[in-house]
Amino acid sequence: MIARVLDRFSAREQVLLLAATALLAAAGFYTLVAEPLIQDRARLREAVAREAAVGAWLQDQSAAFTALGRVPAGVQPAAALPEAPRDVPALETRLREAGLDQALTRLAPQGAGAVDLSFEAVSYVALTEWMLREGLAHRLTSLNMQATDAPDRVDARLTVSLAAVP
Repeated sequence: MIARVLDRFSAREQVLLLAATALLAAAGFYTLVAEPLIQDRARLREAVAREAAVGAWLQDQSAAFTALGRVPAGVQPAAALPEAPRDVPALETRLREAGLDQALTRLAPQGAGAVDLSFEAVSYVALTEWMLREGLAHRLTSLNMQATDAPDRVDARLTVSLAAVP
């Protein structure tokens, strides 16, 4: 059928039609296949660079935290850890005393003696020191930290169990 249609055209027109078809096929391939792959690759390179920057920032923060001399040498047994506050008002008081209440955006009691806390632009070092000092680090049931553009600042969401540890 295509041969019959092509027979209507002169040899010069057939060559031009074939060239136009090849050009359209190449343009379609580039638009539908190659360009999306190129864009995905560029996005992945940007993501890798972003994650590398976050990793470098975390290493800097880790070095700064270690330089403070407050990182425990090893994991302490539960009996040696400080007592966590047993209720939400006590937790709020301790947050205020630590100066973390300004960055606190959400404090919501959950069932079974747990509390959800959300912070915006909180000092990573201050938050970590506070969790260690209050004995909350080993009571975390959920932790999510996202680096911000500011140095030593993270957005953090955590769930802490205030129930007694057996």
